[in-house]
Order: sequence, then C-alpha cells, then structure tokens
Amino acid sequence: MTGGASLVTTAAATGTANAVGGVANRAIRGQHSTARDVLTDATVGTIFGAGGKIIGAGLSSLTSSVSKQATSKLTQLASKVIANMGAGKGPVYGTKVHSAFGKIANGMKIGKYTIRTEVSYLNGNIVKYGTKGSARIDAGLYNSKGELVHVFDLKTGGARLTPQQVKHIQTQTQKQVPVTEIRGN
Repeated sequence: MTGGASLVTTAAATGTANAVGGVANRAIRGQHSTARDVLTDATVGTIFGAGGKIIGAGLSSLTSSVSKQATSKLTQLASKVIANMGAGKGPVYGTKVHSAFGKIANGMKIGKYTIRTEVSYLNGNIVKYGTKGSARIDAGLYNSKGELVHVFDLKTGGARLTPQQVKHIQTQTQKQVPVTEIRGN
C-alpha cells in the first residue's frame, strides 16, 4: 500500500512541479501559458515522475538481488578458506584468512557486478592501502560503472562488525551503502 501511495505522491509532486516550471519558463520568455500548456506540462511531469520512481524501484530490487547473491558466494568462499586453513584464533590467523579470502574473491563476477578486495578509501577517494585514517574494505561490490554499491566485512573468531565500523566505512567511502558482515561457517 505504501509503495502505491508513494508512487502517487511522487507523480503528483513531479506533475505539479513541471507545470509550475513550465508557467515560469514561459513567463520569463514573455509568453502566455494556456490551460492546455499547463495540462501538458503536468501530464509530462507526472508520467516521467512515476516512470522514474518505478525504474528506481526496479534498479534497487536488482541491486538487492545481486547483493544477496554476493553475500551467499562470499560466505561460501570464507567457509572454504577457513576450512582449508584449519582452526585458529587471534589477529595473525585473522590476517591470514583475510589475505587468502581477498586473493580468491578479487575480480569475482556476479552478473555485471564485480567484487574488489582490500580497497582503501579516504574522503571518498581510493587511496594507497593502509593510508592513515582510511577505511579498508575487505570486499566491495561494484556495478558496471565502477560505483561501490555494497561493502562486505569479513570477520573471524569472536570479532563482530560494530556500528562505529559501519559509520567509518560509510564516512570514508562517502556512500551510504549497506555494510554486511561475512563470516565463514
């Protein structure tokens, strides 16, 4: 129900805005607006506003589906890496798991999306690995334009993804992307 109400609200708002913009544009050019002009502007705004909303929802659904596939594949990969390495604990073990995971996952394709590993971000820019203050992402899902759309954070042992880590990642990537903890079984 809310999706339909939201669509109607978006269509009404864009239709109204387009009609007002058309009247203002004609007034600036010294032209008179007829009822037909206003109706045409409103109709065009409504159609494109609703269409944009529908397309946006479809793209969001597609990204969500790809993110779910990536989560599943990366979790399976983490499980295989941990199984191959055997039991362990502590930061040295975690570093070894991360290194093996990163080498295998880097470049993995999921449809038209690509996984890139061990990328460091600072103030929205990719920077040299380990740059002070940067956020290093264990695995990022990138669309065909090279835009980061999801971050995956590999955890081992008792380590957990914290809200502070999520905030740091989103601040340094300058993207409000989902950040998902990955843990091998």
